[in-house]
Amino acid sequence: MPQEPGAKQHIIPAAHIGSFSINEEVEIKRKRPIWFRRDGMQQAKDLLAEAVGVRKQIYTLNDFPEPRYVDKTWDYVEHHLGEAVTALEEHSRTPLFDGFLWVTVLVPFIAQLFCRGEEYGGLLHERAPHLETLNQAIGENSIDNINMNRLIDFQINCGLLCNAEWRLLHNQTTIPFILSDLGYAPIQAERYGYGTGRGYFIPMSKTLALVITQRLPIREPSHSPYGKKIILQNSPLTDRNRVKFFNERVAKCAFSEVYASTEEVLKQAWGERNIRRK
Repeated sequence: MPQEPGAKQHIIPAAHIGSFSINEEVEIKRKRPIWFRRDGMQQAKDLLAEAVGVRKQIYTLNDFPEPRYVDKTWDYVEHHLGEAVTALEEHSRTPLFDGFLWVTVLVPFIAQLFCRGEEYGGLLHERAPHLETLNQAIGENSIDNINMNRLIDFQINCGLLCNAEWRLLHNQTTIPFILSDLGYAPIQAERYGYGTGRGYFIPMSKTLALVITQRLPIREPSHSPYGKKIILQNSPLTDRNRVKFFNERVAKCAFSEVYASTEEVLKQAWGERNIRRK
């Protein structure tokens, strides 16, 4: 029987996963090979990027005129993410970054990461423990409620991220960054000189990562003298041990899957993940 259209949905965009492939000769990123490992697997496998990070009907709405409304919400960002990553890779040449690309692609993409994953439903019910009781009382579909709440949190996250501190890390070591199905890892950013307090480490490709932290309050209103440009801070990363640490954090914080350029890098980052998660 043929697969129902839209039944397989990516919790992490396939093209984003492809940015962590070592094979750049394949032009279409989703078609690039990637090393993949999931909880319960004894060893990693070599698969195409489009074949991993997939869940069946995770965003599908059951009682809505357009069942794929939530899934289609991610489309614009996914289609332009490759362009944005390329711009980030070239950003080391100038302190100014395309403000339009930042606000229409990068901010929404990061905002989506915090509400696209499998863990979202559980986190939502932790915040609102009586939500399921309310759904039963008013006859609402709990899965649809969770998925529509993804879009509410997505909009809230966009506002928070526009007022956050962003820093781009250029990985200049021979150890590539890895990615997980969560898409980010919490870190003590201030410890490494990457902003104030705690923050989020967000891999963008095998050579790029973002660190996002809280920005100190701005006391006076200001207007950008750069027009449609923003200042995006850059930091070169040359410490192999720090890259290894970030990779281990990404693997430890994954929901269940990790993706990497090589089997060796994935094995090193995975470590004793099943033990460390307990």
